[in-house]
Amino acid sequence: MKIYEVHLAEEYPFLAKDGADPRLVCFVQDYERVRDVTASPMTRPAVLVVPGGGYTHYGPMEGDPVALEFLNRGFQAFILYYSVKPYHFPQQTLEMASAMDYLHKNADSLHIDKQKIAQIGFSAGGHMLASYAALLDSPEVAAHIRGIPANAAILGYPVVDAGDSCQRSCTELFVGHPLTDEEIERFSPSLHVGPNTPPTFIWHTATDQGVSFMNSIKYACALISAGIKTELHIYPEGPHALSTATRQTVKDPHGNIAVAVSSWVGLVMRFLSQLFDL
Repeated sequence: MKIYEVHLAEEYPFLAKDGADPRLVCFVQDYERVRDVTASPMTRPAVLVVPGGGYTHYGPMEGDPVALEFLNRGFQAFILYYSVKPYHFPQQTLEMASAMDYLHKNADSLHIDKQKIAQIGFSAGGHMLASYAALLDSPEVAAHIRGIPANAAILGYPVVDAGDSCQRSCTELFVGHPLTDEEIERFSPSLHVGPNTPPTFIWHTATDQGVSFMNSIKYACALISAGIKTELHIYPEGPHALSTATRQTVKDPHGNIAVAVSSWVGLVMRFLSQLFDL
């Protein structure tokens, strides 16, 4: 296995505005042709992990532990460390588009199936994923790069409603200033489910004090109304930012780890196995 880091601004110079340095950390399992030298190399599905952090930092347990969880389940895994405050739209959306473009252009050397790339985002990272689907054809993005939709999206306790008073601050950091009424509408992904929105798995907890579970319910309703394959799980208990909800990722490894919540990884595997015919 190879583990290495790609500085996306070196591959996509338009990302380097004001010194931005988005990074793509790659966990890539190699293959060898053993029996048939004429055979094509095997490929794996891929996950692109996007940590949360409210666009001010990165959730410390929402990167490596998640990537390694899916690596161990047969995926190639990548983590996007995108630009946070003071950077704002369209920077993060351009970085997501560049990461997707990089995976597609380098699919052969990365041993990935371009038709089986799932994005996984938590909290603000979930907002970033849902916003990407809504904004990848926007003029701000199209001026620099062609946005490539994901084949699946996995959202953990996501922010998807800019009109929610508790979540407006996150969206304002994404946009870079207090929101106008028009911007609340534009930057609420739940209002812009469309042709670039992939099949989506969502999970949340009913006792999340950081992001209301109503965000997930509202987004799921929009997805289902649009005819998009959707799976939603609301767990009865658990705080915000649980990540994989294991001893490895919770803030207090000796406390309550909300054991039931850790089942989301297995449920996602079932969802992706059916979707990607794994």
